[in-house]
Amino acid sequence: MAMSCSNRNKKENIVQGIIEEDKLVTFNMPYYAPSMEEVKAVIHWEDLFDLEQAQIFETNWDPFDDSDDDSAAFDSIASGKNVAGYVRAAFQPLIEEHFGDAILDELFSIYTANVSRHLRQQKSKHYLFVISLKKKEEKKEEADGNAAAAAW
Repeated sequence: MAMSCSNRNKKENIVQGIIEEDKLVTFNMPYYAPSMEEVKAVIHWEDLFDLEQAQIFETNWDPFDDSDDDSAAFDSIASGKNVAGYVRAAFQPLIEEHFGDAILDELFSIYTANVSRHLRQQKSKHYLFVISLKKKEEKKEEADGNAAAAAW
């Protein structure tokens, strides 16, 4: 959801002359948000760990906004800066590699304003998965086979 604010304003960035249209067309930002069921299925399929516990927590986009008001951010400008800061920390290397570093400050300034505008109207949430895993012990026959192979 945090990236959707940047996706909505691609044309705005082209119009402002920040990003060249041909570079934008060839840019791919991989993003996939699995469900908890998908995460559990991969853990089960890999068969390397036992799933001890799995929980989902709903949290504000801005981790520093702990207000109870779910209608809008208390301080949308500060929250916009916080959200843009962690998005920049995560995606700057990818953006910089494709577009160069000259656009970063202006691009994220626009992104900050867009997020602030969004949070003024609606407080957005995202979900955190917390998973506790325990490494499975080697099966007896695998351990015996590995020991025999090592002795050879």
